[in-house]
Amino acid sequence: MATNCYRPQSLLRHPGCMKAQPININPPDTCEIIDDGAALRVSWQGGRSSRLEAAFLWQRCPSAAGRRRRMDGQHHAVPRDLKLTKLVMIGHYAVNLGFSDGHDRGVYPWSLLARFSAEPTIDDFIIDAGTTAAVPSPTTPGAHRPANAERQ
Repeated sequence: MATNCYRPQSLLRHPGCMKAQPININPPDTCEIIDDGAALRVSWQGGRSSRLEAAFLWQRCPSAAGRRRRMDGQHHAVPRDLKLTKLVMIGHYAVNLGFSDGHDRGVYPWSLLARFSAEPTIDDFIIDAGTTAAVPSPTTPGAHRPANAERQ
């Protein structure tokens, strides 16, 4: 039986074996390196803008080398003074980023950057002392709740 390095070929042809759901993300309005390479700003359609730090992107690089670092537990050892040095658009679906440590193999699809942009950051949990921001309750739609919590 023919195989690839992961599964027997017969499984690859079985209907429903690979249930990848396509994520249709429109390209952002702009994508640019900011603050002398410290971050990437992505301005999404609809007016939403995201700032993704160079270290965050390096740690989550989808390249083979980035995946190997995560498998080996070395993704927390971010190189000192890491900066973004290169941004190359890849068609209408992704961007290739280069870093000051020489790593430039990561292709970041818009869907991945959109997912990164939706992840909470420390700034999402800091409340300015001068404001009276409401903290969402566990029953608020969209609020995080434990997986074993009952729905009301």
